[in-house]
Amino acid sequence: MQRGVHGLKHWREVLLGVHVRIRRGNCLIVVSQGSVAVKLDGVRLERSRSFGAVWLGWILWRALKLDEQCETLLVCKRETVGWAEVVAILVIGRLCEPSSELHVAERWYRTTALEDLLGVSTEEIYDERLYRALDRLLPQKEAIEKHLVKRLGELFGLEYDLLLYDVTSTYFGAPGQA
Repeated sequence: MQRGVHGLKHWREVLLGVHVRIRRGNCLIVVSQGSVAVKLDGVRLERSRSFGAVWLGWILWRALKLDEQCETLLVCKRETVGWAEVVAILVIGRLCEPSSELHVAERWYRTTALEDLLGVSTEEIYDERLYRALDRLLPQKEAIEKHLVKRLGELFGLEYDLLLYDVTSTYFGAPGQA
């Protein structure tokens, strides 16, 4: 371990197992159990994706047992990706970066780690599929509301008369005057 690193002042840290980083030119030497030299000009970052917020969203989704509820309510027939996963993507997207379904499909999803968490490739998430998921979700609205009231009460010991939720994906229209 002492060979390869000369002039190191903090041998005590090395002996105690603490990682010591030394930069020499374009190399980074990390000393711990052994030494490893890394050419910094040969290191590059590829496909960086956000993880923390989507991971927390996924944990909350599962804690509320919305994955189970949606799998029960939104039965798949021939789809390779279940409707429950598509709805999870929509909900987590709304939580992390409120935007349109088109933005989720074209930009947001591919910049997150949800592909790794859910096992759903970016090619399988497109705007029409997201819109169809909303159409499938609407008839289940009352069952999902009841499930959320029950589950939130179980998790947090809440008693309430009114639960408010986001309806920005819903729109109302009327024929305009000519």
